[in-house]
Amino acid sequence: MKTRSLTFQNANDVINEIERLKTSGYQRLGNWSLTQICEHLDKTIQIGLKGSDFRLPWILRATMGKWILTWALRNNRMPNFRVNAPKPLLPKPISGNDDHAVIDRCIAKHREAAEFPGPIKNYPLVNHVSVEDWRKIQWMHAARHLGFLIPK
Repeated sequence: MKTRSLTFQNANDVINEIERLKTSGYQRLGNWSLTQICEHLDKTIQIGLKGSDFRLPWILRATMGKWILTWALRNNRMPNFRVNAPKPLLPKPISGNDDHAVIDRCIAKHREAAEFPGPIKNYPLVNHVSVEDWRKIQWMHAARHLGFLIPK
């Protein structure tokens, strides 16, 4: 499936794109609406801010997780794996119009991530990640999902 190729350098880039899609409307190329993408992004940022009870086994964090993180940072994009998110990170099904409260919460969470001093504790994918690398991963993650929405 062809998507838009987006690159975000910081939280403001992500926020500006979310605001643009919220204001102009969009066409979906994937399964999720802007509300659902924002709900998912909000949940994944929360993991970095607060930590997670779920973590991959240490051997996977030290090998596969480290490889994915290194690859993403080197290539400035998320790998194109066709893997479903864990159930707790999936958005709720919605019908109808976008929920602006969910979208605004996501924007606020991106602002919080931009100011977060760290450290990142109990990250589920790797053993150790710096706050700066975590932020870069969040912006890449947002670019990946928002690329499935085409502004009108």
